[in-house]
Amino acid sequence: MTYEEAVSYIESIPKFTRKNELNNTRELMKRLSNPQERFESIHVAGTNGKGSVCAMLSRALKDAGVKTGRFTSPHLCELTERIAVDEEMITQERFLDAFRKVLAVVERMQSEGFPHPAYFEFLFAMGMTVFAEEKVSYAVIETGLGGRLDATNILEDPALVIITSIGMDHMKYLGNDIVSIAREKAGIIKEGCGVVFDGTNETARQVILSRCREVGAPFYEIGEQTVKLARIRGNAVDFSCKSLYDDTVTITLPFPAVYQARNGAVAFRAAELLLPLGVRSRDRILESFSNTRWPGRMQEIEEGIFLDGAHNADGLEAFVRTVQEMAPEQPVLLFSQLADKDLFSSVRMLSVIPWKKLILTEIPGGRIHPLAEMQRAFEEQGMPRDRIVIEKKVETAYGLLRDSKEADSAAFCAGSLYLIGTLLKMKKENHKEGNR
Repeated sequence: MTYEEAVSYIESIPKFTRKNELNNTRELMKRLSNPQERFESIHVAGTNGKGSVCAMLSRALKDAGVKTGRFTSPHLCELTERIAVDEEMITQERFLDAFRKVLAVVERMQSEGFPHPAYFEFLFAMGMTVFAEEKVSYAVIETGLGGRLDATNILEDPALVIITSIGMDHMKYLGNDIVSIAREKAGIIKEGCGVVFDGTNETARQVILSRCREVGAPFYEIGEQTVKLARIRGNAVDFSCKSLYDDTVTITLPFPAVYQARNGAVAFRAAELLLPLGVRSRDRILESFSNTRWPGRMQEIEEGIFLDGAHNADGLEAFVRTVQEMAPEQPVLLFSQLADKDLFSSVRMLSVIPWKKLILTEIPGGRIHPLAEMQRAFEEQGMPRDRIVIEKKVETAYGLLRDSKEADSAAFCAGSLYLIGTLLKMKKENHKEGNR
């Protein structure tokens, strides 16, 4: 079997199975000799910011000399992005080797009447297998959806639990209010395990605090007063943050996005807890954060053109604040969104910006809101029809975005990580073509 055949198999999984109970994942991991028990894990949940926090923290651990795994989702271009060791995504050969080992166990289990693992469950088993075989010391592991019932919640004794900002997303699965969603996310908190969490949403904060007290978990809250003076400077954001010593440190992140300040503060507190304290250690953490790379999060793909994975109401609200902070005149937006997102909340957020032009497109293979429905939603929020362009083909839509951008202004792409992934793949393929 080739790498391409393995990817095709994994991508076909949603067509014939669905999410299983945690006991099925436990049985799968048991038959793989419980690879997740051979390293310390840092378990990360939340609505927005999980991937960024994972990237900052795994970079800091790696730079401190700790062999580190990172398991995240979704991927933008290649499935191999989801499994990284020491900040390098695994090779196709390594991916294929892990796939074969997990598939062999899955086929034996199926012959005994067990259901086939769901898409995320299969990849999770592969990731843990890789980390065990690579002998990582720590693995930063992001939940797929929610927390309490997520496949990753078989992690029984994590070194640290992190919960990033919580907002309205995946309501079909997690509940229609912040309390319900926060309960699902807080379900990864275990007895006696330290918890670092974003406490800026008061409703979610109370749910998380209640869970921590219920199971006796020590907690470290990143609240409104923890982060100060976040400002964009060029292609970075600077902010000050209280440390465990209750003094203040200045942190620079290579993302021109004010919303990354809270993520950075969460990751910094986690790094302080996991790494030896001291001036040298702290300086190394700050340097690591300044060198973190995490594609698709206010990423400048060309001069003045930024890709941002904001795709739900809270994420898009933070995206809008960042655009306003950057203060470009006559900005242009390329937008598309999957049908499971709240289109009208998203449009309401985005319509605060006086876009010079709005380009709507379709994500290939994605179940998106119809283009006419997106257009109508923007028009109802006051966007003039003559400023809206509909272009089904993403590559052509991106060309229109580039052509519409004024020389001294900025253009943005947002609404879906799948849109961002499509654009990154397109740029990568174009670069390959140009080098031939």
